[in-house]
Amino acid sequence: MVYLDGSIHPGRNENIAGAHTVGHNSDSIGVCYIGGGVDSNMNAKDTRTENQKIALRNLVNELLKNIQMQQCMDTMNSQLSMSKF
Repeated sequence: MVYLDGSIHPGRNENIAGAHTVGHNSDSIGVCYIGGGVDSNMNAKDTRTENQKIALRNLVNELLKNIQMQQCMDTMNSQLSMSKF
């Protein structure tokens, strides 16, 4: 969770399925922030602070790097195990 000041506070461990996207909880990571809401016409309002926007960009970039690294390691491990045959 990204607080208004941009500080990041962990929720569930990334290895535990979340409850954020029906049908994709086991293959995705949920990221949330404090704020949001709707106006009088029920239109979504973007109430993120600048600190939240920066923190969210940094967090998503870090998560993407970790996922890409894991995919690379999985591929290398797969290739190594296949080369044993």
